[in-house]
Amino acid sequence: MTNRDRTISGKPMTVGEASQYERASLSPRVEEGFPLHEILYPLVVDGKGRVKVKAN
Repeated sequence: MTNRDRTISGKPMTVGEASQYERASLSPRVEEGFPLHEILYPLVVDGKGRVKVKAN
């Protein structure tokens, strides 16, 4: 059994079916990449896996 074939307790559809259903609601991918010149170093990852970039 693959991950897509399994069901989550209390959910009426498989993971694969839910993925296909959700895919119709997702926004299209952006055509442009992330502006790498905007990255400020050093990047520090905190204990919760967050990275501060500029002021965010």
